[in-house]
Amino acid sequence: MQTVAVPKWIAEWRVMRTIDLFCGAGGLGEGFRQAGFSAAYANDHEAPAIATYTVNHPNAVCSSDAIETVGPKKIREQLGVARGEIDVVMGGPPCQGFSTY
Repeated sequence: MQTVAVPKWIAEWRVMRTIDLFCGAGGLGEGFRQAGFSAAYANDHEAPAIATYTVNHPNAVCSSDAIETVGPKKIREQLGVARGEIDVVMGGPPCQGFSTY
């Protein structure tokens, strides 16, 4: 049997992590999860949405803090990551304008 060297880029590969702002129940984050990403942090001001996100993405740090009080340093501290270690920051479009209550 022949041994094949693993390319350096594969050996150094890691799961890419996301921050999901205005996340709702996590639909956008779910699409990223299915593409191989891992949800690290999520924020939405609606408590029921965060409760659902937590079920859908149990490894993410979830927050319903006012977005005005959430900054990069605070998120990095909560996650224990350094600047540049988050791969994607996404923001969900508002559903309210397209929904009927």
